Amino acid sequence: MEKALEGMQKGWEQRLKEAEEAAAKQAAEKAKGPDWKKIPHLTNINEDEVLTGKLNYALTENAEIWIGKKSSDFTPDLPLSGIGIHSRHAVIANRAANIIVIKGMEGADYTFINGDKTMQNREVTLQHGDRVVFGSQYAFLVVIPSIGSQGDLIQAHDFESIMKEVAEKQGDLKSILKSPEELAAEKKRHEEYEAKMKEVEELKRKAEEEAQAALRAKEEEFQKKMKEMEERLNQEEKRKAEEEFKKQQELIAKEAERARQEAEKKEKEVQEQKRVEHEQQVEQSALDEKLARILPLVKEANMIAQEMGKPYHLSTKLQVHITHKRRKKTELLVSVSLEGNHVYDWHSSILENRIFLMREMFENWADADDKFEFLTSIPDEEDPFWDPVQSDRLIGKAELFLKPLSYQIDADAQAKLLSSEGKQCGILHVAIEPVSPDGGPIADEDLVENPTDLIGTRMDLLVKIHKAEKLPEALANDVRVQYTYFLDDEPRKVPAVEGHNRSPAFNYSEVITQDPVTEKFLDYLNNDALSFEVYGVDKGAEIAGAMRSQAPSAQGSRQASRQASRQASMQHTPAARTPRNAGAMTPMIEEKPEEVDADYLADFGNRMAKPPAAKAKPKPAPAPAPASIPTSPSVPAKPTAAAEQLVPPAAPVVSASDPSTPAVPQVSPSPVPSQSPSEPAIPTKKPAAAPKPAAKGKAKQDANAGGKGSKACTIQ
Repeated sequence: MEKALEGMQKGWEQRLKEAEEAAAKQAAEKAKGPDWKKIPHLTNINEDEVLTGKLNYALTENAEIWIGKKSSDFTPDLPLSGIGIHSRHAVIANRAANIIVIKGMEGADYTFINGDKTMQNREVTLQHGDRVVFGSQYAFLVVIPSIGSQGDLIQAHDFESIMKEVAEKQGDLKSILKSPEELAAEKKRHEEYEAKMKEVEELKRKAEEEAQAALRAKEEEFQKKMKEMEERLNQEEKRKAEEEFKKQQELIAKEAERARQEAEKKEKEVQEQKRVEHEQQVEQSALDEKLARILPLVKEANMIAQEMGKPYHLSTKLQVHITHKRRKKTELLVSVSLEGNHVYDWHSSILENRIFLMREMFENWADADDKFEFLTSIPDEEDPFWDPVQSDRLIGKAELFLKPLSYQIDADAQAKLLSSEGKQCGILHVAIEPVSPDGGPIADEDLVENPTDLIGTRMDLLVKIHKAEKLPEALANDVRVQYTYFLDDEPRKVPAVEGHNRSPAFNYSEVITQDPVTEKFLDYLNNDALSFEVYGVDKGAEIAGAMRSQAPSAQGSRQASRQASRQASMQHTPAARTPRNAGAMTPMIEEKPEEVDADYLADFGNRMAKPPAAKAKPKPAPAPAPASIPTSPSVPAKPTAAAEQLVPPAAPVVSASDPSTPAVPQVSPSPVPSQSPSEPAIPTKKPAAAPKPAAKGKAKQDANAGGKGSKACTIQ
């Protein structure tokens, strides 16, 4: 009996030991994390290549993964934050056998698959290598290991190419990229250039061959004659023959030199054309790179304005300048509209600086308890969207070539007005006439045959600006003209024609005297043109500026109304995340942009005085935190114990090299110097922050446009 009990005791201890070993092995495998070479997952693509592929989200079979912004009543499986991210943004499900689908929910308008926008409550099947973009900052790749590897996908894609794909498919690049006709014309110019180069080389070769052949023929002829003369002629005839031969040699040498100079001149012209085309290609390449960098920032700024209810909209446009060498130079600008009216333009570097202030303002607004009070408390000089309204707008430029004046001939033209985008926007009637010192016609005895004869004399020119025609309706208000002549420091201004007039008559004339005429002035007449700039007042911009100054709380009122509508639309949405189905979701209510007209202007004050939606009771503000390093709203933080409790067991697992890391979404513990705004944030509980105005220093950043704002943060 005792032996039997002893045997039973050993069997139980053995089974207990085996169970403990199995549990330890299972815990080790769980701590080690999933095998990313077998499990379908999402991997992140970051602006910083060092951070690309560091976040991996498992797409567990027969499970739904919710993507969105953490709120008081909802914690998504894949938490994101920032511009364009909604609470229940989208849901991804792995049905079975690698059939993975995504459905856009509240954030359908800000969810893009391979550049295409999703539709709300409509499923899209995801394939290996698909690019998925949420909001304006987050890009992911779909990885199905049974089809291909994660490393190959990361090598083939980067953040910039994915965002450019979205911009192209959403139409942001259509107005700027070259059309097929332009590409065909560029190819034709290149072929013509190659043909010209071959022609120049052939001409040069033929000229040299002909000169050499002529010299050889003459030399042979001379030698032959010399031999004949030695036999028949006396010394005098021989001398005359030598002189004749020298003259013929000189003529041949001059002809050969002329042919060589013509070939060199043509070669220089072709080389200059090649240099200009190369500069244009370099400029176009730089413009394309800048465009690819600015378009995502424009989109992000528009999303910030829309989310906060600010009535601004940004867009890109190209401005064309004519240089002193008669070449076109294209510059990328950011056009800012207020309530649908263009109010001012920014250089692209201004937006590159202000985007950091916009992000900081959005973060403070999102943390504020009273968002209406936050918006109305921001001074104009601290609002990154605000600038003085530019109502005085350049309609276009017209140019008059001055070369006829060097021959004392009138320069008269109906010059085309070209806008800053290079499109015709009207006609300007101008003329410049050489006159005598008393303003009359030049006497016959004072006329010269060669322009160089004018050097050292006095020259009087009568500038006439008659009228303009076919000006654009929106800018044909208080139209004026100005031009800069020769060495003028300031432009000469023509009085404005007051009121609205698409064909204003200026009837302007002025005599300009050049005494004496110099070589530099003569070169100016022969190679340059006089540029006339036509300006008008944009009444729509003036109205928008007046409304903005009269109703500073407009944006706050609009935002409060939007928040109330959003809360009303979501009040029947269940807080529980189970079951997850489309029927539980209520689509967001989108506001249509308001049109600015007379009734709108008259009723503007009453509408802006509308009280905000129900205000949340303010929470006590914590002690002020040090402001040494501004932190992006999307920077991940180390998950706390409370945060770990908020994550359900079915949440997707993120790879980590630390075996002690809990199985919740987190960042790899390897230290990195900085965090890009495109990285997902880990949900954490943080104390409510007291509302504070946007960051100061907008004017200082604009003055130093081109630098990067501070966004450094260490991931712990």
